Amino acid sequence: MNTKYKFLVVSSLSLALLAGAALSASAEDSMASGTVRFGNAASTTLKFRAGLGIRMQNASTTWAKDLSKMIDRGEKEIDRRIDALNKLNDRIQSAKRVSDAGKSDISLEVQAQITDLTTLRAKIAADTDEATLRADLKSITASHRIFALVMPQAAITAAAFRIETIANDLKTIETKLQTRITAAQTAGKDVTVLNATLNRITAELADALTQAQAAKDKVASLKPDNGDKTTADANRAALLAARADIKVGTTDLQSARKDAESIIVALKTPKSGDKNSSKTEEGTTTQTTASTTTQ
Repeated sequence: MNTKYKFLVVSSLSLALLAGAALSASAEDSMASGTVRFGNAASTTLKFRAGLGIRMQNASTTWAKDLSKMIDRGEKEIDRRIDALNKLNDRIQSAKRVSDAGKSDISLEVQAQITDLTTLRAKIAADTDEATLRADLKSITASHRIFALVMPQAAITAAAFRIETIANDLKTIETKLQTRITAAQTAGKDVTVLNATLNRITAELADALTQAQAAKDKVASLKPDNGDKTTADANRAALLAARADIKVGTTDLQSARKDAESIIVALKTPKSGDKNSSKTEEGTTTQTTASTTTQ
C-alpha cells in the first residue's frame, strides 16, 4: 500500500471516528435533556412538548369543570333535604293535636339537622381536593339519612305526641261519662253495660298511651348508619316497629271514641220504666241528656 493510499484510509477512519464521537456526544446531551435529535427530531420534540402542555391544560380545565359539577350537584341535594325538613317542620308546628312540648322537641331536632347540612354545604363549596369532595358528598346520605331516617323519626314522634294529646282529651270525657253513668244509676237505670263499656275505654286509652311511648322510645336513639349495613337494618326494623305501635295506638283511640259515643247515645235514650222518665202535661217525655265533645 503506497503512502498516499494509507493517508486516505487513515483520514477516512479519523473522520468516521470524529463523526461517531460527535454523534455520541450529541445523543448523550439530548438524553440528558430528554431529547434525542436525529435529522428533524428537535422540531418534532418541540411540537410534542407543546401538545403535551395543551393536553395538560385541557385536562386541568376538564377537572375544574367536573369539580364544579360535583359541587353543584352536592349543593342541590343538600338544598332539597333542607327544603323537605322545613316543610315537615311547618306541618308539625301547625298540627292541632301535637302538644307544644312535642312541637318544640321536634323543631329542635329538625333545626339541628338543618344547621349540620348548612355547614356541610359550605364545606363542599370550598372543596378543591377530589377525595375530600367525594367523601363530603357521600356524607350527605351516609351521615345524615334525612329521607331514610330523620324525617320518618320526626313523623313517628309527632304521631306519638298526637296520640297522647287525643288520649288525654278522651280521658277527660271518660271522667264526665263516669259522672253521667253514676247519675243514671242513682236514677234507677241499669248501667251494667255502660260500666263495662267505660272500663273498656279506660283500657283502650291506657294502651294507646303505652303504644305512643313505645314508638317514641324505639326511634329516639336512632343514628345515621354511615354506610354500616347492620346499623341500617336495625334502624329500618326500629322504624317499622314504631309505625306498628302508632297503628295500634291509633286503633285504640278509634275504638275508645266509638265506645264513648255509644255511652252518650245510651244515656240519651231512657228505657221504659226508668225513674228519669216522666210524663209532662203535653204528654211528651223529658229525659236527662249527656253532652260531651270528642274533639
